[in-house]
Amino acid sequence: MIEQVFMRIGFFAYAKIVAGLGPTPYATHLICMNILNLSFCFGDGLSIAASALVGQNLGRQRSDLSILYGKVGQRIAFICSTFLFILFIAGRRELVWLFSKEEEIIVLGASIMVIMALSTHFQTSQVVLNGCLRGAGDSAFVAATSMISIAVIRPILTYILCYPAGFGLAGAWISLVVDQGFRFVAGFVRFKGGKWTKIRL
Repeated sequence: MIEQVFMRIGFFAYAKIVAGLGPTPYATHLICMNILNLSFCFGDGLSIAASALVGQNLGRQRSDLSILYGKVGQRIAFICSTFLFILFIAGRRELVWLFSKEEEIIVLGASIMVIMALSTHFQTSQVVLNGCLRGAGDSAFVAATSMISIAVIRPILTYILCYPAGFGLAGAWISLVVDQGFRFVAGFVRFKGGKWTKIRL
């Protein structure tokens, strides 16, 4: 619950900052976020599966299988995100065109799609890793990293890159990549450390 609260606060602040860029950048942003949902679908599904399998096998005192399922989930996530990376790069104009026929939005959206593609591997992998940690009962760590990354780092970095740095909408998406990358690194280090296998609920 705490994790979700901070995520919604961060998402609200992020959207508010982007909305200040004007109607065309904001419309482009919403289109790109809808396309990015393809990545979330893969990640969320794998996260739920990883969470269940990790939790079940830790309950059976089979931490070795929990680690194995976590690694398999990450590999599947990598394959899915590689497919999405290629799709987002190769079909960036066509995907934006499905939502809008305005050339200004298509051109801006196509450039954002390149940045979006760079986030796919981080996004799907970090969701799976955090699913493993939740399944092991390490929810406090996941909530803390989400609070720091989504509610603090992303909004602050978005504002700096969008306005003082002058990157505009690209700055908002660069901050999204940084956010996903931070959560991936934090989750990977935590998973690799193995302390989550010894949590007693």
